[in-house]
Amino acid sequence: MATLLPPGKLQFCDSDGKPLAGATIDFFVPGTSDRKDTWQDSAATILNTNPVVLDSAGEAVLFGQGIYRQVLTDAAGNLIWDQETSDGTSSTGNITVTGNITASGDVSIGGDLGAGTITVPGTATLGAATFSGDGFYSGPTGSITISANNFNMFTGWMVAGAADTSIFVTNLTSVNSNHAWFGYLGTNVGSITSRDGATTSYNTTSDYRLKTTFGLYAPESLIDTVPVYDGAFNAALSVRRPVFLAHELQARAPWAVQGEKDAVGKSGGIIPQQVDHSSLVPLLWAEMQKLRARVAALEAGKS
Repeated sequence: MATLLPPGKLQFCDSDGKPLAGATIDFFVPGTSDRKDTWQDSAATILNTNPVVLDSAGEAVLFGQGIYRQVLTDAAGNLIWDQETSDGTSSTGNITVTGNITASGDVSIGGDLGAGTITVPGTATLGAATFSGDGFYSGPTGSITISANNFNMFTGWMVAGAADTSIFVTNLTSVNSNHAWFGYLGTNVGSITSRDGATTSYNTTSDYRLKTTFGLYAPESLIDTVPVYDGAFNAALSVRRPVFLAHELQARAPWAVQGEKDAVGKSGGIIPQQVDHSSLVPLLWAEMQKLRARVAALEAGKS
């Protein structure tokens, strides 16, 4: 489909429609007095002067990148306007797309992403995309804020590539940093760290100041009543392993199970229960302590 071409040169006129011969245009970063470059060619290899001086017809060739503060002054130095302008690929407001977005180059967003900033009702596809440097978001102190109106913030992702393709990668330069930090209402509830630079730790918050204890735990009442089966997942029946049935474990150890038995979604699909096996480690530790005490007592009785 052909589109209407803009003028190859831009002409600036006064209120009477007369060309502003010899007028000047200053270009700045929006909201500042920091000058920002424009060019005479689309490849951005030939810089304009800043300010740009209009020719005898009040014309100039102006190529730009992003958003500008544009200050137009006539040949006598009188201010005509001080306005914001854009190359058309940047926006300070919302962007709503009902069709496809195809980008053969980089897509940069310089500010924070707030609710409703970018809305794509269809499918977003990244074909042969390469993420490098700062990746999806780059900024010294900024952040990304996304308001999710449904159960899942991101869904339907599929990575087509080699077997060693990773969908999420972090590479830290300090063992004091977190690969991931998880919070609830502003309070840290867990993290993924590499505390020694060689291994990965999956941490959940465990601080005595956040807990109330009620005496020592009696593990046998739970261990004796929750069966462990020789089983396999239907998607990998050839891989047999010891398994719990989540709803049976939930009846005795609800802290270790997420979700409800037989839950289904709006489309009728299964919403599976999930088990945090690591939360059962204190239970096993308590049982080991009791067993060790019994063994020590038996050994002492034989001596």
